[in-house]
Amino acid sequence: MPSSTIEKLPNGKYKVRTWSDFDEFGKRKTKQKSNIPTIAAAKIFANTFEEEFEQGINQHSDYTFGELYKLYMDAKSKKFSPTTKKHKESYSNKVLAYWGNVRAKNINTRNTQDWVNQLEQLDNPHKKGQRLKKGTVQEYVKVLNTVLNWAVSQDILEYNRIKKIEYMEDDVEFEPTILSTDQLSEILFALKRDCYNLYIPTLISLLMDPRRGEVLALTWDDIDFNNNLIYLTHSAYEENGKTQFKNRLKTKTSKRRLVMPEFLKQELIAHRELNKNLNSNVVCDNIFQGNITPSYLTHKFHDFIKSEFGINMRFHDLRHNFNQLCFETGIDLSTRSKMMGHSNINITNNTYTHFSIAKAKEAVESVVATLNLKV
Repeated sequence: MPSSTIEKLPNGKYKVRTWSDFDEFGKRKTKQKSNIPTIAAAKIFANTFEEEFEQGINQHSDYTFGELYKLYMDAKSKKFSPTTKKHKESYSNKVLAYWGNVRAKNINTRNTQDWVNQLEQLDNPHKKGQRLKKGTVQEYVKVLNTVLNWAVSQDILEYNRIKKIEYMEDDVEFEPTILSTDQLSEILFALKRDCYNLYIPTLISLLMDPRRGEVLALTWDDIDFNNNLIYLTHSAYEENGKTQFKNRLKTKTSKRRLVMPEFLKQELIAHRELNKNLNSNVVCDNIFQGNITPSYLTHKFHDFIKSEFGINMRFHDLRHNFNQLCFETGIDLSTRSKMMGHSNINITNNTYTHFSIAKAKEAVESVVATLNLKV
């Protein structure tokens, strides 16, 4: 049972402190209130705190995870961007299918680990013969933990009993596809000739490095042809098969101004002229496809590159290629990070910068020169 103490303070007023019962980990929660004017009022506070702890215990024993998830989404969904909401829902369905009817008090490290072990044996729907990626399994557990931690913060649950979970490492470590300048030029030429609806978004992404949603949200109002500048201020997302737009980007540093190369400027001028009767202010809309959705761009780009060149490449790999080209031509890390809209230069350096044969050759030649070695 919860217990309380009432202490008289030096100023003549009272302080109440109430403890909950010990949980299975030997911990207790506490509530307190100071400067209560009378002993009668202090006793009322003590009774109230004890009742609240009792209520928490009762709720803890009754809620299923499915009920907690609904409460969480009712409280939080309005604060999520459409993209974030869609991302959460894509993982929550599998979580709810397994845990939806389970009492929240019964979810612990042991049975969560058992579930994780089952998930790790499932086939990856995108990679035949491979199991689910470690990151995917972690996202499922993240849904579980997020809801339970929220319930604790709202005094709906006493505690989250999930502690450290162990995960299997991936069978194959992911590596983005980095192409040579000749290969990239061939791809651009082929897209312009055979798949023009992908040409402009690919060209912009390769030369200026906006994200997929940023390039699809570009309007002609965002392009300053007089000063050769492009402004990234909003993003596109997909809802019910249609492209929608939002006036926010992934991070605060994603809002940026990029210098437009002359080649891209001329291609965009020609593209605008070609589509002058389309009656659209969106740059990547065109007469061959009209509105391009994010999923269309992702899948069509991959399929085209795979069928025409035999290369397994994602549209997002263009960002890796952009950074690598800048790195190999000597652009400093800080500038590259700002151009890519990263919130931290470590993301640019650790995730987007890859081993360079050209840089390695330059390094070993420098060592040879320093040692003054001669044949």
